[in-house]
Amino acid sequence: MTTSLGRIKWSRVLIGGVLWALVYNLVWGVAWLGFMRQKWLDATAAAKEEFPWTPEVLGLWAGLTVPIGIAVVWFCASNRARYGPGPKPAVYASAALWVMMTVSMIVWAAMSSLPMGVIALDSAVNLGATVAATVSVALLHREAQVPDWAS
Repeated sequence: MTTSLGRIKWSRVLIGGVLWALVYNLVWGVAWLGFMRQKWLDATAAAKEEFPWTPEVLGLWAGLTVPIGIAVVWFCASNRARYGPGPKPAVYASAALWVMMTVSMIVWAAMSSLPMGVIALDSAVNLGATVAATVSVALLHREAQVPDWAS
């Protein structure tokens, strides 16, 4: 049985979603500046494609990660009763998000003739960023010693 939506502490879900987005974007940004940008530049040049990750697109994506983070945290909060207080809701939410991002990247790469190597790299970074963000939110709530998101 899921937790009643009326009993969820929405302020915690919103704050958790913002934290999720900050951690996700920090991890992804470090990887982007560290090694991913050049791989993408090389891959798009080889495929004779336009470089997709302009500052405007990256800014839009950073903004979209806030509602994505809120959705992940909400899923965890609303499924706490079903899966218990452990990490299962967070793992399921992260896995579902990562699968959706990876499948969409694979489809886009196939349509754009981009090499799957750069997509695999991007997918691995997305997995790391998603897990880091979800774990950070879960740890924050565990550290607060709140026995249930809805209490």
